Amino acid sequence: MSEATPVARRLRVGRLLLPVTIFVTVYIAMLVYPPLRLADLLLPAWRPGTLELLLLIAGPVLGRIAHELRPSPGARYLAAFSLTWLGCTFLLFALLVPYELVAWLFAPPARTAGAVILGVWLILCAVALVGAQRFSIRRVSVPTAKLEAPVRLVQISDVHIGSRGGGFLARVVERVRTLEPNFVMITGDLV
Repeated sequence: MSEATPVARRLRVGRLLLPVTIFVTVYIAMLVYPPLRLADLLLPAWRPGTLELLLLIAGPVLGRIAHELRPSPGARYLAAFSLTWLGCTFLLFALLVPYELVAWLFAPPARTAGAVILGVWLILCAVALVGAQRFSIRRVSVPTAKLEAPVRLVQISDVHIGSRGGGFLARVVERVRTLEPNFVMITGDLV
C-alpha cells in the first residue's frame, strides 16, 4: 500500500471536521450547558473550577468506558450513574430552552426561575427513574387467514440492560416467560 499524500490526508481530516464539530457542539449543549446554566441562575457568583468542568465534560463518557474496560459492580454503578446523568441533563436542557426564550423577551428573576426549573427538573428526573424501572404489556390481536394456528409474539424494546442490574433483566425474562410466546422479538435499545 502506498502512503497517503499530504493532500489526501488533509481531505480526510476535512471530511471528519464537520461531523466532529457537530458532535462536540451537541455534546456540550446537552451535557455541559444545562448544569452550568442552572448553577448560574441559582448561584450567580459561583464559577466552576477545572475539576467541575472536567467532571461535566468527561465524567459521563469515562463512567461508561470504565464499565466496558473493567466490568465490576462498582463500574456498573458508575456507568448507571453516568447514563442516568445523561438522561437528566437532557431533561434539564429541555426545560432551559423555553426558559431562555422567555428570559430573552422578559426578565424573570434569575434565582426564582432557577428554583422553579430545579424543582420541575427534580420531579421529572424522579418520574423518569421510576418509569424506567417499570414495564408495560400491551396486547394486540392481528387477525389473519394466512396462519393455520394462532402465533403469540412478544416484542421487547428499550430494556437498556447495560445500565441496569441483573434483577431488572430477570423480571423482564420472567414476565416474558409467563406470556408463553412462540417468538420473542427484540427491536431496540437492548444494551
